[in-house]
Amino acid sequence: MAEATNRERDLSILRSDLRAFELRVTARLGGLTIFATAIILVALSHLPRAH
Repeated sequence: MAEATNRERDLSILRSDLRAFELRVTARLGGLTIFATAIILVALSHLPRAH
């Protein structure tokens, strides 16, 4: 009985850690996406125009 309780506690800790990791990764990817988009837009604005 105590072993099952410990296992459930460990699983809940693991789930909360995974949620926190997912939030960090999502925020980082969002920031990188904005940064990459800005770089692409600046690069496109410096290309010569086709007539």
